[in-house]
Amino acid sequence: MNRLTRKELEDIIKDICSDEAAEIYVETGIDFKFDHYDSDIKGVAVRELKNTSQPVTFEILENLHKRLLEVNKNLVLLIFCEEEEMGE
Repeated sequence: MNRLTRKELEDIIKDICSDEAAEIYVETGIDFKFDHYDSDIKGVAVRELKNTSQPVTFEILENLHKRLLEVNKNLVLLIFCEEEEMGE
């Protein structure tokens, strides 16, 4: 693959994350979305959404990670989770 600009790489990453998120949601009810790409650490962050049926785990995202590694073998995957606010 030719050298990509940061914008091109981020667009590809977003597309892959979107495809995988849709597939995983249909199969499992687990809901997440692309959050951001950090070029300093080559990290792809996804965010678990509040309406997910189960927590997002690295095991569930294994195929997503494999697809990302096909684009750039140095990419790492990060999961952001929103904590539930504690009641009074």
